[in-house]
Amino acid sequence: MTVLHPRIVESHVVALEDSHRIDGFFAQPGTSCFLRFRAVDGRVGEGLELFDSALFEDRYGRSPLPGEMGCALSHFKIIKRFANSCGRDSDLALVAEDDARFTPGALEVISTVAARVENVGFVVLANDFPTQLSLFSRIVGRTGLRAYRVGHNWGNVWCTGLYLVSRGAARQYMASTPGRVSWVADHYSHFRREMGINVKVLRPSLVSWEGESDIRRGGPTFGAPVGVEQPSVSLGRRLDDGVKKSRDVMAATARDVAWFTGIKDSKRRRKTDRL
Repeated sequence: MTVLHPRIVESHVVALEDSHRIDGFFAQPGTSCFLRFRAVDGRVGEGLELFDSALFEDRYGRSPLPGEMGCALSHFKIIKRFANSCGRDSDLALVAEDDARFTPGALEVISTVAARVENVGFVVLANDFPTQLSLFSRIVGRTGLRAYRVGHNWGNVWCTGLYLVSRGAARQYMASTPGRVSWVADHYSHFRREMGINVKVLRPSLVSWEGESDIRRGGPTFGAPVGVEQPSVSLGRRLDDGVKKSRDVMAATARDVAWFTGIKDSKRRRKTDRL
């Protein structure tokens, strides 16, 4: 069995009962440490009593897809289980989805993240959306010429395909959940802003994907159609994009400073309370 860093006390892979991708997941080297977690099947209305569709619609301006509800409830159940288990707040759970296909050296990078990154809430290890990391982001691993960095981000992060969550963050998540779930599984900005959970991102992504998303099948399509040639981008647009990226980096850095300052203030208050 593959042994990850001892701080990672649980590893789960989320899969529907009839998943055609789970065998491919376990065919990958190093995945013997994962336990299969049966996903909630939103396609057949499973678990709907735990989901607040009306509040979801208020939040996002549309009705939830069946797969979105199932995905959100699946991750909710994993987080709830981890929150209710015995152990230290600093212990970590590693969660993957069955369509995740690891890049070379991915599990070694995950172990390094567990060993070196402190004050973990969520660490998003896979995301395909453009996001900028703080200037204080740290290199936590290399494979060939590729360097992996982890830190606070500014920009979109939408992916539950692979992440770490601490038991302390899981308990914070559950304490902030008012009865029923009303968000998509990967609404990390909500976890950060409304729940006060520390969210960090690793770049580049540690996984690629097999097949089509079960969440979006039959629902709205996001992004440009595959195989369709995209128009060329003007120099002015490229310059604007460069400026935006620079602003995002500075915003992420400011978030790092604010979080670090908050930690120092908290430690200072605890020390004062003991005097």
